[in-house]
Amino acid sequence: MLDKIIEKFAFWSNKYRNECASMPSTKVVVPFVENVLHERCPIAKRLTVREVNGQEFLFDVFGSDGVVYLVDLASKTCVCRMFDIDKYPCVHAIAALMAKIKKDGRMSTLSVYDLCSRYYLVETWARAYVKTIYTVPHISTWAIPEDVLKLFAYPPDYTAKRGRNQEERHPSEGESRKKKKKKTSNKFMLSAVCYLKLY
Repeated sequence: MLDKIIEKFAFWSNKYRNECASMPSTKVVVPFVENVLHERCPIAKRLTVREVNGQEFLFDVFGSDGVVYLVDLASKTCVCRMFDIDKYPCVHAIAALMAKIKKDGRMSTLSVYDLCSRYYLVETWARAYVKTIYTVPHISTWAIPEDVLKLFAYPPDYTAKRGRNQEERHPSEGESRKKKKKKTSNKFMLSAVCYLKLY
């Protein structure tokens, strides 16, 4: 079983390593985050932004739901908490960034990728799959020391419990228990038959 697990890990590692290698050099973040940012940019363009403190990168963003969201680009946080948890910009942070870039013009050096965590960078993604995972070779090729071959794994000591062995698994917390069907007694069946014969 462990052989199959290692084999699967080796397959995944090679698959993602090849994906990283085939990524264009222009790509900065992983495809999933790239797609999410691509979907959020058109929505962010339609949002109204008000600068609160330009020196501290604080902005109020008026969301489509009528709520005002405070965005802090310096600490990479937003009141909606999506930016804080996901570690890549929410739609409000993108709107605030667009307003900042529009204000600064050519002097702006900020990019939407600067707001993403380093764990979403393609460089970090590629580094995760640098090491090769080797599959387990056939048992005939194993070099096992003599002292290890002499060892024998005995089963652990245990005390046999009284009564019958458990055949059905106990449901875990949150699992629905199967309702047992009530058996109809023979007495009731006989009385029903007698009733039909009499009437």
